[in-house]
Amino acid sequence: MLKERCLKGLGEILAEIPLESIQPRDGLITTKVNITSLTSYNLLPKPRKTIVVPGSPPIWSPPKTPRKLKPDEGRYPIDANRFVFRHCPLEPVFRALSLTRPRMRLTDIDLVTDRRNLRLLLAFVAGKKNVFRIDAEQVHNTTLFTSWTPRAVCYFRGEDGYGHEFERAATRPPRGFRDSIAHHRVIRYRFGDVNLILRHEVDACTGSAEEIRRVMPTSETRVTPTGYTVLKGGAFVAPSRVVEIKTRPAGKLVRVSRATEQLWFSQTPVLGIGVYDGTGTFTKIVERDVSRTGVLKTWEENHQVQLKMLAALLRAVVELGRTSGWKRYALVASDETVKIFNLADQVGQGLPVDLRYLWE
Repeated sequence: MLKERCLKGLGEILAEIPLESIQPRDGLITTKVNITSLTSYNLLPKPRKTIVVPGSPPIWSPPKTPRKLKPDEGRYPIDANRFVFRHCPLEPVFRALSLTRPRMRLTDIDLVTDRRNLRLLLAFVAGKKNVFRIDAEQVHNTTLFTSWTPRAVCYFRGEDGYGHEFERAATRPPRGFRDSIAHHRVIRYRFGDVNLILRHEVDACTGSAEEIRRVMPTSETRVTPTGYTVLKGGAFVAPSRVVEIKTRPAGKLVRVSRATEQLWFSQTPVLGIGVYDGTGTFTKIVERDVSRTGVLKTWEENHQVQLKMLAALLRAVVELGRTSGWKRYALVASDETVKIFNLADQVGQGLPVDLRYLWE
């Protein structure tokens, strides 16, 4: 069923990359090089069609324990960017870059992607038999990966854990950002021989909200040709303050290993874990600096083969995109093969024309 939904809207097969054909190159360095934090933004509710740049994540402020919470219930967007920016989910990345780094050009960037896509492809090269799709677009020499999900929103019925409710209880939104639905951060680094820009969601940041309060949203606004508003405001937080939040049932070993892969790709240094019992009472909250304690480096060392295979796969896709003349296409992984399909509809989607100056 999922595979059928992944194929919806796709045309002919353009190429295939079998798992067995992906060979890690000797001497390839997969330690991230030249990590640079570029920009960030907050997404406001969909009807407002607005982002705030650089915005601010919520402030990490875990409650005293024990603390009883209700389970997650209601409607949540699966991918907030795709939910708000339906025609081009990567558009806010480039809108934010054009505001905070107006002189930056993207001619030397091989790939722009969400963190989720790299995790899916890493699982593929590791031999996990997951079916997934990634939409792609070629802009000059740069490949754009867009996350794809079967639907835009999901519904929780009080039986699916406490992740969203714990985030609310353990964070404080800075004044001026109380109606934000998500905060995203954009970083750049070299992975293997691929120069990439990566977007990832930020759950929270450590420290005081005072500097955020001093730089509130201003009256400086830009209205884009696509009908969105870009509002300048907030403050860009230091990389060392970024926090990922997780929850775990009591009785299970509280380990960072299950989250380390996610933290590694975005170089997120702090992990906050809420531990709850069968009644929904959070009995313990653990905060760990996984960067300072060497957890991220250890994970990297233990996954060199998979990371080298991932770097080889990314390079193969980038080169195919550059030399093939493809415009918009999709990667579908199943049966130990990544198949690349042409999109049946090439009109009305993709990167807005006015943003292509970033490659000039």
